[in-house]
Amino acid sequence: MRLLSIILIGIISIKSLAQEYIMPMDIATRISASFAELRANHFHSGIDLSTVGAINIPVKAAREGYVSRIKIATYGYGYALYVTHPDGNTTVYGHLNALEAKIDKVLCDYQYSHKVVNCDIQLKSDVLPVKRGEIIAYSGNTGGSGGPHLHFEVRDTKSEHPLNPLAYLPKVKDDVAPTIMGVKTYYLDNEGSRAEYRDGKYLANQANAAVEVPAGRVALGVHCTDYFQTNGRPCGVVDIKLYKGDEIIFHSHIDNINFDITREINAHIDYKEWIANKRFIQRSYVLPGNELPYYEGNGIVDISENETMHMRYEVSDFAGHTTKMSFSIVGKRVSQNRTIENRYYWDKTNAIDTLGISVLLPSRSLYADEAIAISQKNNSWVIGSINTPLQKAISITLPLPDSIDGNKACIMSRDAKNKEVYIGGKVSDRSITAKVNTLGQYYVGIDNTAPKVFSKNSRTNLRRTNTIMIGVSDDKSDIAEWEVYIDGEWHPFEYDYKQGMVKARLERLRLDYGKHDLLAIITDGRGNAKRFEWTFSLIQ
Repeated sequence: MRLLSIILIGIISIKSLAQEYIMPMDIATRISASFAELRANHFHSGIDLSTVGAINIPVKAAREGYVSRIKIATYGYGYALYVTHPDGNTTVYGHLNALEAKIDKVLCDYQYSHKVVNCDIQLKSDVLPVKRGEIIAYSGNTGGSGGPHLHFEVRDTKSEHPLNPLAYLPKVKDDVAPTIMGVKTYYLDNEGSRAEYRDGKYLANQANAAVEVPAGRVALGVHCTDYFQTNGRPCGVVDIKLYKGDEIIFHSHIDNINFDITREINAHIDYKEWIANKRFIQRSYVLPGNELPYYEGNGIVDISENETMHMRYEVSDFAGHTTKMSFSIVGKRVSQNRTIENRYYWDKTNAIDTLGISVLLPSRSLYADEAIAISQKNNSWVIGSINTPLQKAISITLPLPDSIDGNKACIMSRDAKNKEVYIGGKVSDRSITAKVNTLGQYYVGIDNTAPKVFSKNSRTNLRRTNTIMIGVSDDKSDIAEWEVYIDGEWHPFEYDYKQGMVKARLERLRLDYGKHDLLAIITDGRGNAKRFEWTFSLIQ
């Protein structure tokens, strides 16, 4: 009887724990992105809750606690709130459009007193306590959001590592198993610790699938995705197992994310496939520079000529749905070693001086040994390949052409779509140096043109419910600084790069009714500034 009582108490405790968290919005739950979903340069650290294109949906505290942090940024999460809870977790609410009035007052007081817009405010537990279900903000599309939604996280408060929110929220409907689109083979071109992994073949998922591989050491990767509902958005899986026969030779499981190493997703995936085909293939082996803690087993098999190995992938989502793909690899020929030119080591600092430029690769900026060739094309330099990922920024130094004024010079790049990208840099002794996060094509450009600035308000008589909108654009280095004064006093205006404007809701500005003179000073990344003056009236 006593044992039964203990079991019942345990069941009740588990049920009450699950009920402590509630969904942060009172709308139908539609997950448009999942925890640990694969993204460019990072794992998705929470879940995205769709608002079906709407903004200003009330956002509630998922459980009781206190607002411990208010962070405002042009990019990233935009307007974000952090609520710390008594269970050792913190919930995060990102891309908000507005904060609840008492929370916004704390933000406004800080912005006015420090004369800053973007800020990161840390708060003690007695400043803004909140109850479970209390409205704390309103959903939006601020920061790096690609459309209106609420980004929601559950983090371990001490480590700040995001955890899977689905483990804490009420159960979300998920009636679709993951999809395996195919697998890809890789092989070691030579032996030893400096072995190079080379691309093999992509094998689409099909019955009795088989692929030929060079005899020798072979590794694999899997191309897969998950859905919560039929016709929903593709999301991510959390568990991958690779079998050789009945033996698990590689297992990856993602249940937390460390922001310090989340960029190592570029070693977790086949980066070249992502750049070339936007296809996320997750490696079932670990590159030397990959420090992610998600793996068991090395996933490498040694196959002989004419040998057949039976393999199987099992891919699972958080709900426990599992999809399997069985296939065979067949050894057909013995791979030959080859000499690799221009090889640079992932675990050593590499300095390159050639063709009039300098490149410095710090130790562990690469994930594995790489061949990096440098060539010159007209007035630009191609440094390695955009298909090679970097974990750390590298330093490049280019010579300044005699025709370019050093004060306005900048390093420029071209991305995979041949689009011009501003990098910046520091000028010294007729050369310019910058840190970059990708390999590719670089050259020296010039930015001596000030931003364009203009009013986007159709009238000058405004009410407190209106927004002052100043249109801004820049042809190269983008908007770096913005200051707005009204009647000579500084006021907090934010930069919305997606809409191309500097703006402020009048209800947030400390202004009396009547006529006002506005002065905006907009500066780009190279120090080119533009002044803009405008007169408006605040009416009742």
